[in-house]
Amino acid sequence: QYGSPESLDEVFREAVRRVDDLAIYRNMIQVCLVGADAEGQERVRALYEKMLRKFRGNLDNFVAYGQFLYGRGQVKEGRDLLQRALKSLPKSEHVALTSRFAQLEFRHGEK
Repeated sequence: QYGSPESLDEVFREAVRRVDDLAIYRNMIQVCLVGADAEGQERVRALYEKMLRKFRGNLDNFVAYGQFLYGRGQVKEGRDLLQRALKSLPKSEHVALTSRFAQLEFRHGEK
């Protein structure tokens, strides 16, 4: 292959120091999603959590993490994320956030 998980982490940490953090986090998540097994999915969850702590005012980050959770059948975790997002985001974004999570609930929620 092209490297180990350790070397990937090292490159990721260096990139975050030198380039636009948010873009690096989003790209790293996409890399980890490719062929992700259970360990890879835990890594993606950890990256999303770290990204949300660092960029807590970004609506798109919460929606992307919600898509990840709902897409894997983790409906309760997705609902919990919505509650976290409502506390973190300004009230002006609550309607857009609720609308996007409602769409996720409609597509992937419990039937």
